[in-house]
Amino acid sequence: MSTQDRLVLNWQNAYAAGPQIVGGKAWNLGRLARYGFTVPPGVALIAVAYEDFIEQNNLRDLIKRIATVVSLESLASGAPEALHLLREQIVTGTMPPAVVEAVTETLREAGLLECPLAVRSSATCEDSAEASFAGIHDSFLNVCGVPGIMAAIQKCYASLWSERAVAYRRKLGISDFGVAPAVVLMAMAPALSAGVAFSCDPRSGQEERMVISANFGLGESVVSGAVDPDEYLVLFDHLAPHPRLAEAHLGRKEFRTITAATGGTVQDRATAKSSEQVLTEQEILRLAALVQMVFCALGNGETHQDIEWVYDGELFLLVQARPVTALPHYTYPHLRSQPVFWSNANLRDAAPMVQTPLNWSISKPLIDHIFITQYGSAGYQVDRSATRSRLFNGRAYFNLAQLQWECYDTYGISPARYNTMMGGHQPEIRLPEQTPFTSRARRIGHNLRLMRTLSRLKKQAAQTFSTLVEQIDALRRRDLAPLSNNSLIGILDEAIQLICQAEPLMVLLSSGGAVFMTLPPLLERYVPGQGLALTMALLSGQEGITSADHGTRLAELAALLEQDPAAAAYFAAEPFSPDNWTQLPDDSPFRAAFQRFLDDYGHRCVYELDYRNPRWHEDPSYLLHTIRSMRGASVQESRERQQNRQAEACQTIRARVPRLLHGMIRRMATQGGIDAANREMSKSVLVRIGDIHRRVILEIGRRLVERSIINDCDDIFFLFWPEFQALMSGAWDGAGITARVEDRKGHYAACEAMPAPDLIQEGHSYNAQPFPESNGTGLSGLAVSSGHARGPARLITHPMDGGRLQPGDILVAPSTDPAWTPLFLRAAALVTETGGFISHGAIVAREYGIPAVGNVRGVMNTLEDGAQIMVDGDNGKVWITKTDFQGGYDHVTHNSGCSHTN
Repeated sequence: MSTQDRLVLNWQNAYAAGPQIVGGKAWNLGRLARYGFTVPPGVALIAVAYEDFIEQNNLRDLIKRIATVVSLESLASGAPEALHLLREQIVTGTMPPAVVEAVTETLREAGLLECPLAVRSSATCEDSAEASFAGIHDSFLNVCGVPGIMAAIQKCYASLWSERAVAYRRKLGISDFGVAPAVVLMAMAPALSAGVAFSCDPRSGQEERMVISANFGLGESVVSGAVDPDEYLVLFDHLAPHPRLAEAHLGRKEFRTITAATGGTVQDRATAKSSEQVLTEQEILRLAALVQMVFCALGNGETHQDIEWVYDGELFLLVQARPVTALPHYTYPHLRSQPVFWSNANLRDAAPMVQTPLNWSISKPLIDHIFITQYGSAGYQVDRSATRSRLFNGRAYFNLAQLQWECYDTYGISPARYNTMMGGHQPEIRLPEQTPFTSRARRIGHNLRLMRTLSRLKKQAAQTFSTLVEQIDALRRRDLAPLSNNSLIGILDEAIQLICQAEPLMVLLSSGGAVFMTLPPLLERYVPGQGLALTMALLSGQEGITSADHGTRLAELAALLEQDPAAAAYFAAEPFSPDNWTQLPDDSPFRAAFQRFLDDYGHRCVYELDYRNPRWHEDPSYLLHTIRSMRGASVQESRERQQNRQAEACQTIRARVPRLLHGMIRRMATQGGIDAANREMSKSVLVRIGDIHRRVILEIGRRLVERSIINDCDDIFFLFWPEFQALMSGAWDGAGITARVEDRKGHYAACEAMPAPDLIQEGHSYNAQPFPESNGTGLSGLAVSSGHARGPARLITHPMDGGRLQPGDILVAPSTDPAWTPLFLRAAALVTETGGFISHGAIVAREYGIPAVGNVRGVMNTLEDGAQIMVDGDNGKVWITKTDFQGGYDHVTHNSGCSHTN
């Protein structure tokens, strides 16, 4: 490698070199160029050149003395003479000839030697997620000629030793030897206007608000804070197809900065145009869409970006992008002084996987919409800007502090009670020591309003589900191949509108836990110690749970093989070929019944909230393998267990509870079953809508492959929704798409290899540790389905591994979703690491009448496969022998049973 190539790098090589070589600013410019954004041409002088300069001018000893004697205290009392001396010697020093030659030749080859340049510092710790160094180091605009360029570079070097730069490093604990200035040399972009943009609101922390500042001329006047610029507020509403301009504040714009004929810049007050709006609404929304794309590309849809932009009258050019640091946490006033904790509670059931960008782009606003609609239906003033979910190492987590408060502030449900609904291993927020009468009265009003709403919606539920399924199926039946791109986006918009208009689904999703708030305390008064167990027994065998019904239907299909010799021979063949089921005779009873099953449940799949996973109507292999392994799964035994459990509970209630209450208890249990059925059906309908999304996404992927924009149809899942929209609308030609997909697939693979902690708090991750019984032979969890069972523990991490589960085994799993349901028919009991009263596993276990204990901390790492255990579903215990127990418990922290893992 030549000296020139070693010292000065183009954007492509700057990206490859990394921020420790070219500094944060140059590296981010390299990333922007790599990902297809319009960046002015330029190069980066690497940080080694600074070290060469320091050695050439014998400044190392002076720097060491400054590092030793200059402190925050000495800076506060006045500028130390040593700093002034060092800056002077840097500015008047001699640049190494190799550096001068490398810069000159590289700029000549790039066609930039005669162009006016922006010379900008790019320190090795600058523009990072930990430290922005915003406004700390100097930059110089409209620099012309080699002597001027070299002088500007040396001034950039000198700015490392300004009082503000040294004070900034001291405050952040950054060593003087831990930072070195690389320098960006970039062509000046012709600027009709310029400014800064944040992909969030950096003042409040609101993440759905974008703030743009603008002035005519160069952006220096805005960046330096020298003028009052225009400020535009753009909102990205939940599930809205496009952003909207919410506010446009015209600033005074006292002057504009323009280039001077002799180099540098001047303030132009004569033509400042202070009364005019800098950008039109159309231009603002174009810029907002671009900023959103940068947020996706550089911030991976999670880390917000601070961007400097230039508008030349046709294009928006990007001249800087860096992470937003120290973003305030936006939340309700009561929570501002409390720690934020993120938990995989509930999400581990349905969405334990690493999220693809497209999947999370769709899922995150849907999550917000569900909670906002649920609480809003009770009359609660929901803060739409609060962040309720985010990704950590690619996996989804809930802001449980936020959700606990919203539930308490709406209904008066305590955080502890809420945790039993959600599952998970998170602590509890602190509640106000005193509750004013007005707050209690307001919560009573919310409960009454919710009861009225639920009463109305439950009466209409069957018709609501039927109407929605008809509308969804009408969209699903449309032939996508002949439709235009705009028509395909129109179908997606129609599907999203179905979600927006389906208030009943959002509210009914939250209805499954009410019975656990009311019935157990009532029964506990008359049957101490058994209130919860009796409640779960009464709920056993409630019919109409769609996620349980499909397991029963599969068992019936397995039983049908005895009456269908052709189908029986097909399943007995070795090797087994799932794809050949369609070759069964037309008069095969199994073939007809299986097709009916796919008509009813084909929109579902293993981990169905991941759009990347094929639906069962696309690939029924899992179902066919499951049917093949279902010998010994008895539907009749399941129904008998349900009936026996209910009968025993009813007998106890008749003997111990006043007769006057029997009718009310029966009605409460019936309503609890209806609520569970409505919750599961609501999820099923949402998954049907997701099936539409997947069909359209795959069709668009197919077209992009045909146009050679992406290499494989699966690549489409590694685009964020704004990128997806920009491609389809023609606003983006796909420049940089290959690099984006490649890097995101690498990030996805890295995240899959990482362990998924149960809790994230203040930047630290924690895993739930076993909560042992005092005698050391058992574990405690949450009782979610009553009864007792004994048998070998079968540790299953994925439903595809369910063939190892034998009749009478106890299914031990991290969590379950509807694809696990067929395994329940073979299991004697269920034990899960997460899950509350209304989790999928709890609802289906009660439906099938098998004991279940959820939320057992660390059980997958505690039990050995095949260990003999006893499950106590009445009291939430899992009893094991000491020889089967992997002893030793980490220190329990945060009252949440979690141990620190990093």
